[in-house]
Amino acid sequence: MNKVAAPTATVPGRGFPGPAPEALQRLVSACEPVPGFLTLLYTQSQDFDANQAKEAWAEIDSEIRQLFERGQREGAFRTDLTAVWFTEALYNLFAGAAWVIQVGRGAPRDFTHMVTELLLHGVSGS
Repeated sequence: MNKVAAPTATVPGRGFPGPAPEALQRLVSACEPVPGFLTLLYTQSQDFDANQAKEAWAEIDSEIRQLFERGQREGAFRTDLTAVWFTEALYNLFAGAAWVIQVGRGAPRDFTHMVTELLLHGVSGS
């Protein structure tokens, strides 16, 4: 297994059963231990020469985007913004929360709450 495929296989939250907002919260909580890895994959995904690396990221990206699309179809998430936009916002919230924690301006225990609350209040249909 190559260096990218090994950790990618352990990315939590794959497949998102249940109501979309709850699935999103579980995804964020599950990603709490690996935001740096996800940020690395996200920022470097276009620079990798290895097809496996691009494929691994494309699969993760697709599953997360599909979660937002499902939430939009169910009426749980806003439809005036695209699922792609929500997906990109999630990656950037992961990176931002990881950075805030790394430099000591936030507590690790707040990661899930910070990311989920900010994102859900921006995507909730109500």
